[in-house]
Amino acid sequence: MAPWDENQYYQLPVINYITLTGNKSQQLVKADPYRVGILVACPNTPAGPITISPDPTLLPQAATLFNGVQIGSDSPPLWISHDTHKALVSAEWWVANNQASSFSITTIELKLYQWPHEVKGARDFEAIARRLRQGNELSGISPRVVQFLRTVRDNLLSRRGGNGHAK
Repeated sequence: MAPWDENQYYQLPVINYITLTGNKSQQLVKADPYRVGILVACPNTPAGPITISPDPTLLPQAATLFNGVQIGSDSPPLWISHDTHKALVSAEWWVANNQASSFSITTIELKLYQWPHEVKGARDFEAIARRLRQGNELSGISPRVVQFLRTVRDNLLSRRGGNGHAK
């Protein structure tokens, strides 16, 4: 896919400013399967670094404990991308202030509207298919659509021997 064709999948960047006060930790960003990049910068960090981690239990419980990725004011912004770090970019991230003073952190998230070649409404279709597999009633859905989906299901099952496994 040409780079200019990719633009249709991207949302505008999401910029957040977080202020940390005291020696504590808090959530930096929530988990998001459509996030493909995150930039973390702390331009006004006091003398010591901050620590970020996708696991809040690894963050410092005291100013002397450092577990995770440390970023200082003299460090360049941290860029985590799907290309390099895969699913790690989609995880939730936590930040800990290792100092008694307060300071701000900037995050810039790059997200997709949808992944390329993802079928719009696929999650809805999967939910309908799950309900069909469980034999649940499909109220609110056209009877013709329900009949079509049941026919597709039955055809697939007959090709796989009725139990979902290939013949």
